[in-house]
Amino acid sequence: MLSLGLFTEGAVPSFVKAPPSLNTGDPSQPNRNTTLVSIIHAPPQEIVVTGLTSFTSQVNLASMVAFVMNVSGQPLALYWAEGVVFLADFVEPEALPEEYVKGRIYASNISHAPMSKYNNFVRVGNIEVPVIDVTSNVGLRDLARWIRENHQSDPEKS
Repeated sequence: MLSLGLFTEGAVPSFVKAPPSLNTGDPSQPNRNTTLVSIIHAPPQEIVVTGLTSFTSQVNLASMVAFVMNVSGQPLALYWAEGVVFLADFVEPEALPEEYVKGRIYASNISHAPMSKYNNFVRVGNIEVPVIDVTSNVGLRDLARWIRENHQSDPEKS
């Protein structure tokens, strides 16, 4: 075997570095190497709702969504959290970049109805409107809680 004298057998050259390890945020894990990218989770600080439409039942809300899907040909899904099923039309960040940077997002309309227990769809005739559980999204979960506590119609009164 020809040896150029640059490396001893089994040694790793000093210019070869191990890839950075993932910073998990766990203080019990030593963090000798750090990642090249810092990732910060920054949910919105404020959601401004400019329009709110209440439906007395999830089927009534899903009927409206099914109609829009049929007319537009675009798929839609409802969100669910905190006993509320809803559809939110958020203004794109590009439309209000200064507000977005401040942590403020705008919902031009939110249509909602009570749905005490999560189901992954609402059937309207032969159409199943999908429902996504967004409980793990802090912004959408807080929005659903706000709707439930302040604007949810009482199904007993309907």
